[in-house]
Amino acid sequence: MTPRVSFPSTDSTNLPAAPITHLPFRRISLPSVPSSSLLSAQHRQSVASFASFDSLPEEPVVRRPKRRSLNRKHSRTPADIAREAKRTKVIREFWDTERSYVQGLDLVHDHFLTPIIASLDTHRPLLTRTELTAIFSNFIDIWNFHHAFFSALTALLHPAVSHLDVPHPPQNPNPAPLSALLLSHFPYLSLYTPFITAFPSSMSFLARPPAPFAIFLRTQERDPRCGQLKLADWLLSIVQRCPRYVLLLRELINVERREKEGEGEWDRLGKALTLVEKGESVHSFVSLN
Repeated sequence: MTPRVSFPSTDSTNLPAAPITHLPFRRISLPSVPSSSLLSAQHRQSVASFASFDSLPEEPVVRRPKRRSLNRKHSRTPADIAREAKRTKVIREFWDTERSYVQGLDLVHDHFLTPIIASLDTHRPLLTRTELTAIFSNFIDIWNFHHAFFSALTALLHPAVSHLDVPHPPQNPNPAPLSALLLSHFPYLSLYTPFITAFPSSMSFLARPPAPFAIFLRTQERDPRCGQLKLADWLLSIVQRCPRYVLLLRELINVERREKEGEGEWDRLGKALTLVEKGESVHSFVSLN
């Protein structure tokens, strides 16, 4: 293979014979031998030898400061390990409960609300439109919101999970921070206000439903998918969801480290907690008890 760069050839046969040019003779002054006093150990320095490194002046030894081991700086104590395990558990509970909650919302939507809406176009509707709105006030908005929220939560914590019915994914020992996701979604918890405001009257209506609707409720509630729970129980779970967020966030804040400088995960989780606590949903729920 021909090299990209043409190096000069060292073969003398290829070079033309050049006449030898003789320079005029000059006397070259050689260095004189130093006196014995200059050869002492204190002033030992060779001026004629370039090969002996022992004859060079000895350089002072510079001792570098010892660096602390990074592993020591970031070593985890038993308290750190326990705190991280608690954090992982709380975040897993956050995902597990949200998944169960969305499944419950799907049950209410598919098993109860959809047949009732379909009956509105028949000669014998199960409920009037006014009654339907009173019981399921803003339910569709809540249902849509939590599907979007759970999808985003799953994409953050378990990207491989794509459906509600898949087996539980393996526990992530180092789950991603939740604060950014919560701060972007929790302002929409105000969607709960109309539902919770109408909740007392909804429970009163379901306690004494009209005959056709009462038969429908008994039939639907016998379904094994309801888990021996009534429609009123499933609607109560909607009212209880925001207070559950408060408990989970407080647990998560307790196990997060607070940054000494700047805003960290601890601070952002506090803001998310404030969004829930100041929401009308929590205050309305407290006023019911």
